[in-house]
Amino acid sequence: MKFRNLVAAAAMAALLVPGVAQANWKTTKWGQSVDDVVKAGKQFKVKRIADVEKDRVGNKQRLAVGEVTEGGVKFQVQFYFTPDGKSLQLVRYEPVEKMNCFDQEKLAVKLYGEGKPHDEVEKIDGGNGQMFDVNFHMRDWVGDGSDMVGTLHALIGTETTDVCTWTFEPGN
Repeated sequence: MKFRNLVAAAAMAALLVPGVAQANWKTTKWGQSVDDVVKAGKQFKVKRIADVEKDRVGNKQRLAVGEVTEGGVKFQVQFYFTPDGKSLQLVRYEPVEKMNCFDQEKLAVKLYGEGKPHDEVEKIDGGNGQMFDVNFHMRDWVGDGSDMVGTLHALIGTETTDVCTWTFEPGN
C-alpha cells in the first residue's frame, strides 16, 4: 500500500467528519484572509507560506503555519483557506515531535471531554489493485458557536498506521 494514498484518504475523511473548538480558533476568525490570520496569530508565530499542492486538504490550500502548545505538547498549527486563498476554513494540528495517534486522541479527550467517538470503514486501493479496509476511528466535539473539533485515526485491522489528524472548523 502506498502511504501517500492513505494520508490522502485520511485527509479527505477528515473533511467529511465534523472536526472543534471555541468559536473560531484562538485569535483568528473563520473567513479571515491570510494576512489577517498572520496578523491575529502573532503570539503563535503564524507566518505565510506558499501553497504546495500535495499539502492541500481536498481543495483547501495550506497558506499559513504557526506554533501552539496544548496540554504540554507542541504542535505546528496549519491554516487552510478556500481554493481562491481568501478565506480561512480549517485549522489542523500536527505534533512537532512524533506522537502516537492514540496519545493525540487521549490529549484531546483530556482537553475537551469524551466527545462523540465513531468509526467508518472505507475500501482503499493499495496501489497494486489490491483493495483493503481502513478503519477511520474518529471523535468529535461541538464547541461554542457550533464550531467543530475532531480527531481521526486510520487503522488497518487493529494496527495503527500512525496517520491521524486533529482539526478545527466552523460549524454549519
